[in-house]
Amino acid sequence: MSGADEGALTAGNPRGDRLAVTEGARMGFIQIIDNTTSRMDEIEALSEQLRADMAGETTVRKVTITQDRDRPGRFLVIAEFDSYEDAMKNSEHPATQAFAAKMAELCDGPPTFVNLDVVRVDAPAIDVRETETAATT
Repeated sequence: MSGADEGALTAGNPRGDRLAVTEGARMGFIQIIDNTTSRMDEIEALSEQLRADMAGETTVRKVTITQDRDRPGRFLVIAEFDSYEDAMKNSEHPATQAFAAKMAELCDGPPTFVNLDVVRVDAPAIDVRETETAATT
């Protein structure tokens, strides 16, 4: 790796950690669902039921639920998939369709969807030596 490449891996990172950089056309797909509700506990219970109903069938890789600190009752759901096609397959599943209909009843208004193709991911690199040392101690 050249010095310029090494600098790019640590640029903008105040701790100076190396970053694992991944780029490519087929890196993944993220859907953000922006909704407002005062009934999040009920949506959480509904989400648990969806996970049970789709055990072994879901194509979602990861789901993160966030709450807006500045706007109470606003939640953003960040769903990550390996591809747009996987997201559409998941969306078309009968359990997902039923979940979406019930969730809409629990929200204060219609959700907003943002559909994103992943073009680059920067993440702290894992030092294999540190991992091996921790495993042996």
